[in-house]
Amino acid sequence: MGHLYQRPYNDLRRTISDVKRTYYNLKSEMSSADKQISELYHELEKTDLSFDLGYQYSVALQNLLRKRRIIKDEFIPVEIMFRSLTKSFPDLKEQIRRNREKSEEVRASLNVTYEITEILNIKAEGIGQ
Repeated sequence: MGHLYQRPYNDLRRTISDVKRTYYNLKSEMSSADKQISELYHELEKTDLSFDLGYQYSVALQNLLRKRRIIKDEFIPVEIMFRSLTKSFPDLKEQIRRNREKSEEVRASLNVTYEITEILNIKAEGIGQ
């Protein structure tokens, strides 16, 4: 039995999966940048600096910090989406499940046998894919 909500529901699931993948990829990239910055700090801590070497370290640190900023600027909106979607999707699934359960009870009690495809004259192949 096909339902019109299934296609957008499956699209939403794929979108959540994409957001989750992007979230963890960016989080990993930010962690990698943090490790590089930390390594540079530790290296800097052990080094006797000349003006030239100090300048080289400053430029290297600046480049790493800018790289991290770019990653973080992409990460924050993805994190907002990730948290919002992962928080709300289980509730959405539960609401749909309860609705479907109640709908089936009501249909059975009223002996309703029509499907949405018959009412709206929609091809069943196009639903729920």
